[in-house]
Amino acid sequence: MGVFSELPFSQLNSLIETMYNAPNLRKLQQVGLSGLRKIVPIESGVFFLTRGTNFVDSYSEDLSEGLFEQYKSHYEPLDAYKKAVFEGQTIPAVDRSSDYLDYTQWEKNEHRADFLLKNGMYYIACVQVFDENKLVGEISLHRNKRQRDFQDWEMKALQLAGRHLSTAFRNLRLVQENEILKTGLSQVFEFFDEAFFIFNFQYDLLYINDIAKNLINNSNSYTAESELLEQLKVCCRKVGTAECDSDHTAPWAYSLNLNTPVGKRLFHVFARKDAIDGSPIFIVVSPPSTPNMQRLNVSLLDRLSKREKDIARLLADGKSNEEMATKLFLSVNTIKTHVHNIFLKTGVQSRTELISKMFSL
Repeated sequence: MGVFSELPFSQLNSLIETMYNAPNLRKLQQVGLSGLRKIVPIESGVFFLTRGTNFVDSYSEDLSEGLFEQYKSHYEPLDAYKKAVFEGQTIPAVDRSSDYLDYTQWEKNEHRADFLLKNGMYYIACVQVFDENKLVGEISLHRNKRQRDFQDWEMKALQLAGRHLSTAFRNLRLVQENEILKTGLSQVFEFFDEAFFIFNFQYDLLYINDIAKNLINNSNSYTAESELLEQLKVCCRKVGTAECDSDHTAPWAYSLNLNTPVGKRLFHVFARKDAIDGSPIFIVVSPPSTPNMQRLNVSLLDRLSKREKDIARLLADGKSNEEMATKLFLSVNTIKTHVHNIFLKTGVQSRTELISKMFSL
């Protein structure tokens, strides 16, 4: 009874109600963070979004965005607290730094000494946010040295709030995915004979059309493990982390050839960033092995010179700058200039966008 008698149930109920009514993820971050500080007093706090165990976005009412950039660029690999929590077999729903670290030793750590302490972060407690057992977010709450460490009853309150926060996050994700499936797909492509996949920001398969199903052994159980799907997930991660070659494609697009049960196919991968929570939805399109040039958008190609039309067709075949230069007996720099001019004339930002316009009717 001692612990439960101290829990601020009225504040918890108010927080839970506002979380379930949040219209989008940014609002959920705002009400979640502001609500938790009414239950557990803090000096500062930050709500991270994660992919795996990597922090990819932050929201804070107290800390500048510049601190997140400092952390990502230098201090994250030195974060002994994060390492201690995430290297365990299971990630706890809540935790505090004093559960893991000897403060006397920890203060010798560069991240602790030069980043945390200089920004008033002495005691830290964290709430993990899960979506179907996958880590999708973390709230980090901070107190300075003059305050006391987080108490057991406070950790219990954070754990209760975190459960509802995870449910509210999942509800928003389901709403987002339903909206994409109902209204978004028809606006992305008008293809008739292309294989089409959509992965969410956690790289889970969200949608697949019938042609794409044929590429994974004609199986209706397309959510099962598949070599092709695993390769596509790797491609999505390249786009999501901007690891793809920016010389070959735009930062949010990636093209490559992959082996499939029906032969080698070209795949174009890119991301939409207009989802409800701002996280990317990864779209993968594979045109037929032999593109039907009669379906090319004639009015679009009429804007191009003969040489630019040749290059546009090679782009549709997934050729790299180097491959096009060899085939057309031009320098790579000349190819880059032509590609740039094609983008300007057609009003596109990437090769994948150009291809979608070229094959639209």
